[in-house]
Amino acid sequence: MGGTDAVGPDAGQDVVHHAEHPADRDHVARDLPGQIGSWPAPPAVVPGQAQPAPVFRVEVIAATPLPGVDLTLDQIPAPIQTALDADILGSGAIDITDFLNRRVTGVYVNELRGNPFQPDVSYRGYTASPLLGTPQGLSVYMDGVRMNQPFGDVVSWDLVPRLAISSIAVMPGSNPLFGLNTLGGALAMQTKTGRTSPGTTVQALYGSDVRRAIEFEHGGSNASGLNWYVAGNLFAEHGWRDDSPSVIRTGDRDGGTLDRLEGRGELQVRILSQDRLLEGSEF
Repeated sequence: MGGTDAVGPDAGQDVVHHAEHPADRDHVARDLPGQIGSWPAPPAVVPGQAQPAPVFRVEVIAATPLPGVDLTLDQIPAPIQTALDADILGSGAIDITDFLNRRVTGVYVNELRGNPFQPDVSYRGYTASPLLGTPQGLSVYMDGVRMNQPFGDVVSWDLVPRLAISSIAVMPGSNPLFGLNTLGGALAMQTKTGRTSPGTTVQALYGSDVRRAIEFEHGGSNASGLNWYVAGNLFAEHGWRDDSPSVIRTGDRDGGTLDRLEGRGELQVRILSQDRLLEGSEF
């Protein structure tokens, strides 16, 4: 068979033989640098037989305001900060906003309304405020229920029962899963139930500016799956300035049942009530 020699970098050295007959293709493939063996044969196609469709597996991991995700922090694509009820109790904070200001990185509060229970909470420059007209940029959820009010997306922080909070997760970033105005992040809180927090707790405090408070909680469950949880708080102070007292009465009642026969999960019903007198603000 005839052939033409290709000249490589060194003059006079044969590098590759270009075959002119199909029978020599396997031989040429074996002579190519970096190739081992002959070209693989294409898969056989049976006429009239349907070929199986390719199957692809796609895993999407994102942060949601609902409980039960059960993902570790290294599996969530965001610098999420979390806290448990023991962290809240050990911080000495009088409410949730005070705890966020003390322990969560990137959070600071402003008492624009002149009362510590109605502050503006800012996280990375975005605000969740009780003041109507403030540009809202944070979404607040408790047990998967949005706490931002429909009119103005304002947040009444004094409605959040500090003693009844079981866990807190602060998630940064704009995520459409959390609804409108989630520009800077979202705050997701989970409350206690009779199954997770059984027993009775009573505590009292007294401090400067005639600050005094008494709190209690009681939870329990039975073998039939019924559980209950009750918490209450009475807080009063004269305030650090003249004519700025605060009186807050908060009640939290929760009840639920666990359907074990049909495996439908748990049904919880929670009722929040509050009576407040906050001087120095708009109320």
